[in-house]
Amino acid sequence: MKKAFLVNGILGLALAFLCVLQTPCTAGDFTPAQIKKMGIFLSNFTELGFYNVDHRDFLDPLHPEMAIRFGIWHNYRNNFNSRIKHCRESCPYGSLTINGKYVAESIDKYLGFSFDNHQSVSSDYITCHYDGRLYHFEGADGENNAYVRVREARSISDGVIRLRGEMYDPDDPSETLGTCNAEITPSSWQGKPSWNLLNISCNRN
Repeated sequence: MKKAFLVNGILGLALAFLCVLQTPCTAGDFTPAQIKKMGIFLSNFTELGFYNVDHRDFLDPLHPEMAIRFGIWHNYRNNFNSRIKHCRESCPYGSLTINGKYVAESIDKYLGFSFDNHQSVSSDYITCHYDGRLYHFEGADGENNAYVRVREARSISDGVIRLRGEMYDPDDPSETLGTCNAEITPSSWQGKPSWNLLNISCNRN
């Protein structure tokens, strides 16, 4: 009995030590691999500067600019070679284009709703022109925003997972930049398990 207690204690200390060393830790029904993927999922928002948003912010039919901004910049950052094209003719609205279907697809994949409110947008974060099929815009490579490392994931109700973690510098993963809390809901994309964002709230140190 004492030997088993000692072994369990050592295992518990080892797990805690791994957590301190920034290794994703199991919480509830989620494996370290799942928790790592949850961090990558949240990083798709924070890398674009979406540190404090609710999914309802993307749903406002009178203000579709946030959803359009996410759809365009997500593909610009992650799918540049396959989805971003150079404007072929006169280009008064920018040197780059993306098909609106890819913008809608990314909104559906990460936020879980169908988007068809395509339109031209002018804001502090993006200016683009929609010609009925393509978005025309100019590229911008600015600040390299923080990524998220999830430390804890717990199912708090049917279909809602609460996440707690930290922001870190993608160029130096050992540098912690702040804390993050989020809620996501399970989903699937192209036959694979995924999630949709409900909300995220991050605070820099």
